[in-house]
Amino acid sequence: MEKLKDIAIVVILVVGALALYQVFVANSNLRAALKTLDGTKKKLDSATIEIAQSKIQVDSLQQNFVRFGAYLRDVQGRMERMDLEKRIGDLSFATKRDSIRVRLKELNKTVDLTGQDLPEVPIIETKKP
Repeated sequence: MEKLKDIAIVVILVVGALALYQVFVANSNLRAALKTLDGTKKKLDSATIEIAQSKIQVDSLQQNFVRFGAYLRDVQGRMERMDLEKRIGDLSFATKRDSIRVRLKELNKTVDLTGQDLPEVPIIETKKP
């Protein structure tokens, strides 16, 4: 029986040692895992904040592009209007120029019929670029 008590004491000591090992060593691994998870959570939180800030910047850029597009459409509209006004002016000029040429030819014919000697009026060609 003494031997059985000695074996029981040894078994209890071994179980106690295993329990202490489990408490101190295994818990330290769990603590390390919890620290790692906590650090990961903090990194994810900061990444979420950075993503939110980036989204704000992207939205701001998008609004600026929309404004710039409206500005470009406005400039394009003004340029089209100016081009149309220039074409109308060029056509009006060409019409008046042709009318003046016809009138000069008529006047030259009238002067030729009267027999008077008048100097020739030079017709200057204007070239459009």
